[in-house]
Amino acid sequence: MTVFAPKQNTRLVDRIPDNAVRGLTIAVTLILTFTLSVPLSHAVVPIEGDYGRTVTVDYGNGVIIDAPASESSVPRWGISASMHSFVNGDDRAVRQLAPQIAHGSTGVQILGSVTDWIHDNIEYERDPQGFITDDRWQMPGETLRLGTGDCEDMAILGASVMSALGYRAVLIYEEDHVCFGADVGDPHGERTVSHNGHEYVTAEPTAGSIGVWCDPFLITDSKWNGQVILVLAVLLIMEAVLLIVTFSPMGRDARWNPTSGTRTATRASTASRTAPWTSL
Repeated sequence: MTVFAPKQNTRLVDRIPDNAVRGLTIAVTLILTFTLSVPLSHAVVPIEGDYGRTVTVDYGNGVIIDAPASESSVPRWGISASMHSFVNGDDRAVRQLAPQIAHGSTGVQILGSVTDWIHDNIEYERDPQGFITDDRWQMPGETLRLGTGDCEDMAILGASVMSALGYRAVLIYEEDHVCFGADVGDPHGERTVSHNGHEYVTAEPTAGSIGVWCDPFLITDSKWNGQVILVLAVLLIMEAVLLIVTFSPMGRDARWNPTSGTRTATRASTASRTAPWTSL
């Protein structure tokens, strides 16, 4: 005889396989570590490189700088918003360079001269294909030592130089491309992008032009910008929930007993939790 019994009140987490939860926990942990790696490492390791040993670089026309002979051992890639950690107006090579290449009586003219110099003196070179990513970010002093870099390296250098000159600078992210911008006061008719109440004249060092049109999906003005904080907050919440579900006795190993109104630490079998009938 078959007697139909009321279906037990099971929770969603009881139906999720243990391996799936553990796998998701590991994945979120890795993504969280990956997201934190760049800004946290830059908080511990100087991002300007090792100035204990320097090399003198002569760019011609009287522009001479002392660049670090080696770079810091910091992560060189991450989520796009972490790239702003590489912008450093206090880098010693950048501070040497800035007054030598900044020319003009207005902010727009100075931005134009900086952009032109980067375009004329830093050779565009794609990053080598890597095992995980083909993107490798360079510190501004490193770019000056090498004399080469791709779009984000030139943008990082441009934003760093403008910061060293006392201007507020941003990185502007487009699909598969990065440029930079600077708040130079009166834009004198040049195209700008808005961010956090400021207007930034766009600068494209790979083309040697300013006031260019761009279609940004992200603009950052600091190391701990809004997107980094949002991503970290979401990941931390996910991590906390997954850890509770995985390890807490009130998580996966506890289930609600509708009869007694209590939780029991012994998990019922899959059949007893899901079958709506019992054979007698």
